[in-house]
Amino acid sequence: MDQDTARRNSPATWTLAGARRAVLLGDVIFAAAIKMMNDLSREDGMVIAHAIAQVSRGAFCETLNPISLIGEIESNRLNGELYEKIIRLKTGTLFGAACQLGAIAAGARAELGQGFHRYGSRIGEAYQIADDLQEVKQHILTRSIRPDEIAVLTPTFLYFVKEVRPYLPRLLEGECLDLDGVLLEYFRVAKRLMEFEIERRLLSAVAEIEDLQCNEYSELARTAPWDLIEMINGP
Repeated sequence: MDQDTARRNSPATWTLAGARRAVLLGDVIFAAAIKMMNDLSREDGMVIAHAIAQVSRGAFCETLNPISLIGEIESNRLNGELYEKIIRLKTGTLFGAACQLGAIAAGARAELGQGFHRYGSRIGEAYQIADDLQEVKQHILTRSIRPDEIAVLTPTFLYFVKEVRPYLPRLLEGECLDLDGVLLEYFRVAKRLMEFEIERRLLSAVAEIEDLQCNEYSELARTAPWDLIEMINGP
């Protein structure tokens, strides 16, 4: 969907099989997963069907065309609220569903399942911010950015550093490929604020399960959020 040519250091499927076959393969996997879960439990299937719809909504909200983004920025149709919506729908929903499915598989009561959905959602949001943070760090390191790269990060910057808004059209048009001076400082400010927000959301995730009865998995549930972020940050 975002036209990345690689995922986790491997070629993206669409670069090997073409976009059409990659999309169809995704449809096959989704359909097979839903059927398997419906065979086990109607509740599982409902959770996954809802998650797929929400993730798709989140992806649909993203505008990755630099020229289209310029029009939305100049007409004030784009603001920081979009990023919150995207990370909640795209990644928060996915992680939330995964945690809720675990609760369902364990036979937990419905309210506990909802609590774990909120737990997973906060982790997913933090995970998406951490993923975007890796891109920001890379641009700080290289001190450069292309229009297609800033297009992906435009909602991120409108959320964390609103002051960068007047510079975004120039970046999206490719007039300013080098990061220096005030632009570089805005990227550094975004980095610091994103790191703070990741921690805040991870703490919020753990707060959702603080009232759970302690068992052998309690400590794992409390430390797993930071372990996941450490995985994406690498060694």
